[in-house]
Amino acid sequence: AGLVAMGLASTAPVGAAGLPGASGSGYTAVTPVRLLDTRTTTPSETLVANSALTLAIPADDFGATAVSLNVTVTNTTASSWLTVYPTGGTKPYVSNLNWIAGQTVAQSVIVPVSQVTGDVGDVSFYNYAGKTDVVVDIAGYFRAGYGDAYVPLSSPQRITDTRAGSGYPNAGATLPAASGLNVQVANEGGVPADATAVIMNVTVTNTTANSWLTVYPYDGAGFGGGVEPTSSNLNWTAGETVANRVLVGLGSSSLTNVSGAVSLYNYAGNADVVVDVAGYFVP
Repeated sequence: AGLVAMGLASTAPVGAAGLPGASGSGYTAVTPVRLLDTRTTTPSETLVANSALTLAIPADDFGATAVSLNVTVTNTTASSWLTVYPTGGTKPYVSNLNWIAGQTVAQSVIVPVSQVTGDVGDVSFYNYAGKTDVVVDIAGYFRAGYGDAYVPLSSPQRITDTRAGSGYPNAGATLPAASGLNVQVANEGGVPADATAVIMNVTVTNTTANSWLTVYPYDGAGFGGGVEPTSSNLNWTAGETVANRVLVGLGSSSLTNVSGAVSLYNYAGNADVVVDVAGYFVP
């Protein structure tokens, strides 16, 4: 809505890459792994205006038809948009991320990998205007005839709200800097005990510093579930309220009397976190 108000609607398509087209593709969640950070690549792969870069997806080794990515743009110099699509095909007139100059924006993207000879397994990232760095983390992959099936909930269910007096689990458990929170998901909000992954809407609010949030499977160790992945799901500046869709696997370690939890890690400042689950995957 902000982009429309600023007059970008005439140039910035709004939408998202579709779900994988292969019939019968099941999902396999992985612990988030960083695949690309153009801030650190040599030579530089920072995207300039009207340019694209190609990324080989390692999940293709398993016959993936599509992947679940968290894509972040940062060091942005102009109002622009990013499109994520299978390499070798026609670039679609849709966007996965939209931003104004200076913003850091993250978004969850499900995109098919290329099936074109010479580009099999690749995904491309196109930037419309200005310069931007791109950070890409993989959360899982889809494979025909293999993996777990998705079951949507009839309506989203809130399973955590750290704001004081919220009345939901973890009320009052605001996340301070360099700290985390473990959240039980299985057997909560309509998610069954045998769920392997979930789609959640995660929101941060009452933020006091520029920071980022990582969501990952709980592994039973430490305040944040052990060693946090070098990836992020949400990025914000102090005072912002930011939401993002997160597709995350559930840990096999027990948080209560059943397994199936996730860990949330906040980098800097204080932040309240709200978690609404929209659906789940089962074997």
